[in-house]
Amino acid sequence: MSHNFGENSSISVRMATHLYAEIPTRMGAVAPALPDGLKARTLLGAAHGAPWAAGRLLGKRLAAPIDAGTTLKDGRRLLGDHKTWRGVIAAVLTCAPAAALLGYSVGLGIAFAGLALAVDAA
Repeated sequence: MSHNFGENSSISVRMATHLYAEIPTRMGAVAPALPDGLKARTLLGAAHGAPWAAGRLLGKRLAAPIDAGTTLKDGRRLLGDHKTWRGVIAAVLTCAPAAALLGYSVGLGIAFAGLALAVDAA
């Protein structure tokens, strides 16, 4: 199996019915050569790193809790203080293009972000 790593490629994203964006990249030639386990770890890092980075950059801004502040009978928060909509959006906006760069679909990146954060919340 050989790969031409100098070959130009692009990621095509259909944004709406008629809007179409093509992003030039050299990752198209590199991504197939990466092991699937490394690709999965990269997506996992993006899913968990993006909410942390968004929290560091934005502080308390846009930090609406997913559980809307719901508490259990013992006084603990349902999902805790660090599960916010800002984090979900950051994870999705990071995992979707990361998945495309790694040769997967944008939909898989979105699903991966959602599932990674859901497992973390459990």
